[in-house]
Amino acid sequence: KVAPSSLPMEEIDTTTNAKSKDAAPIKWPTDASHYQLIGVIGSGAYAVVYKAHCKDNNRDVAVKVLKLENPSINLDDIRKEVLTMRLCSSDNVLSCHCCFNVNASLWIVTPFMSKGSLLRVLQCLRKTGRIKEGQGLDEPIVAYIIQQTAFGLQYLHDSNLLHRDVKAGNILVDGEGNVRLADFGVARVVDGSHKRVHARTFVGTPCWMAPEIMNRQTYDASADMWSLGITALELFKGYPPLARFDAMEVIVRTLQGDAPSFASYSDAYPTKPSSAFVSWVGAVLKKDPKQRLSASRALAHRWLSNCLEGKQKLVELLREIPDLAGEQSTFMEGVKE
Repeated sequence: KVAPSSLPMEEIDTTTNAKSKDAAPIKWPTDASHYQLIGVIGSGAYAVVYKAHCKDNNRDVAVKVLKLENPSINLDDIRKEVLTMRLCSSDNVLSCHCCFNVNASLWIVTPFMSKGSLLRVLQCLRKTGRIKEGQGLDEPIVAYIIQQTAFGLQYLHDSNLLHRDVKAGNILVDGEGNVRLADFGVARVVDGSHKRVHARTFVGTPCWMAPEIMNRQTYDASADMWSLGITALELFKGYPPLARFDAMEVIVRTLQGDAPSFASYSDAYPTKPSSAFVSWVGAVLKKDPKQRLSASRALAHRWLSNCLEGKQKLVELLREIPDLAGEQSTFMEGVKE
């Protein structure tokens, strides 16, 4: 496999995308006039994400617009994010259809995941009273989501990539129950072909961050597996184990306390997990990264052996979640003009 950071942007064709050799390549236009921006579906410090419609292909897409004139933007990080998405060909990793410049902005066109992130799903269910504080998704649904996310991580790790920010907010889902890992803004391409890869950068979100990253020690793909374990608890209980503490307290408790588990929660609506779920979480949330399950071993665990029921239940649940519609913005009005 070719590491994304080893290729210059011009060596990648950003106009076609196909999932397999048998599928006819889909041409994606690199002119803003070929896309109808429908509304804003997300925003961050450096970018705004729009729901859009590609007129040429008659398909809804998501368009991430980055303001390149922002002095805080790291252009090398953007380049790595785009190359990572372009070179990934996995049903469980969000791909990039194409990217192009519009004046001082970069447009990144990706598949449209109609239900948004799993964090949004949890928030919608809580808002409508479908789940209460301290409650999350049913265990079969969690198992299916974690299985699909682990497939995505297995693909990334086999490609010498670390995600470094796995959490419900970075896992997207559509109405058919397709699950894709997204947001490669802090993804890391590792050097060399060794499976034990090295990185030292302090990145990620504290509640989901592995102890070795907090300690600024060398870390590898097992750091993603720790985050996946925290995400499993987050999906099942509605929030990560140490969410009630501030960032510094989270770091102190993660480094000095026991590994997070179901016992980390003390809420009014306890839901008992299966013994297989408890076993899987315990095998992934090991403070010693050498003892953690890899993505392939995590997928072979009995908890993830049969997740068909979970997908069916997820699809039924997602019928209660409204599709991302988007809100109008002044930027959209300027593009239309």
